[in-house]
Amino acid sequence: MKSLLLVDEIFQSRHVREIFSDASYRIDRYLFGARDESQNRRNDIAGIIEKLRAHRYDAVILGNPPEYWNPRKSAPRNLSRLQKRWGDLPAFLGCERIFHELRKDERTPLYMIDQMDSPVVDNAKFRLMERCAKYFKRELPSNVINTFLYTSAKAESPDSILHDANLRSWAAKLRPISIGISDERFERAAAVRAEKKYDLFFSGDFTNRPVRQSGRDALLKLQSNGFRVHISDERYPENVFHELCAQSLLCWSPEGFGSDCYRHYEIAACGSVPLRKHSPLYPYAPLRENVDCVYYSHESFDIYEVARRALGRREELSQMGENARERVREFHRYSRLAEYILAET
Repeated sequence: MKSLLLVDEIFQSRHVREIFSDASYRIDRYLFGARDESQNRRNDIAGIIEKLRAHRYDAVILGNPPEYWNPRKSAPRNLSRLQKRWGDLPAFLGCERIFHELRKDERTPLYMIDQMDSPVVDNAKFRLMERCAKYFKRELPSNVINTFLYTSAKAESPDSILHDANLRSWAAKLRPISIGISDERFERAAAVRAEKKYDLFFSGDFTNRPVRQSGRDALLKLQSNGFRVHISDERYPENVFHELCAQSLLCWSPEGFGSDCYRHYEIAACGSVPLRKHSPLYPYAPLRENVDCVYYSHESFDIYEVARRALGRREELSQMGENARERVREFHRYSRLAEYILAET
């Protein structure tokens, strides 16, 4: 059983911590940013430093590093942030002790996991890019060097990035990762079996979402042409949402704040086929077109025609839904993402 140290900010990226299970790994956690100060006091920094020096960790996993001063932000904004987070200072200093030990001795690999919605690496994380072995990024551009665009005055074009030795070496460390789905949620969704009552299903918020509003018009057009379309802006409980997905041949899965979102994998786990937009990003183990997913170019352009043609192949869609479930089972459950990350160890 591998021994891991997981360092993360509590209120930024919870799913980073959930990827690694205590049942599968020996995990020490150093967590900061807790509103409950007792959480910060539970960090055993002395024990962690001792284990780092003795090389007793197989890897260190870093979710969201502490941000003291972001060069992209104005001085007043940085000072305001520091003032609000003054109580985190002891935990921040503990992080610095961990990072200092990692820089002194590079035998323990450091893996950074960036599950944020932005396709750009925040330059507040640059100070650890040199030390990390691999940087796993959701929303990673297909041309990976573009993840550094406009992060500094020397990164105003792909050409200028390639002339920067640091950025070139960091780009070689970039790897894609999906947002995934927890093993427990996958099992709950996969256990739901239902007769297909709907051709297409979607539930979600349309407020201030222009793309979703364009897509809704296309789905209503399908409904008016006789297709069994169930659209709702209601937020269903998990069990009801899973039941409606399982009852549908297709489920529309528009972008959230990022291109990769939980909905893609939850729909697939239910045995339905995600109907989603082609992504310009570098995907990890993507759902495959016409094998376990149906893709369109844009909500205001071709979603109606793509969905109409797909629904002309109902038997094929049923099999694609099964394919989608198995694809997610194999690659996108948290346990499989953990294996993928640690395969580099």
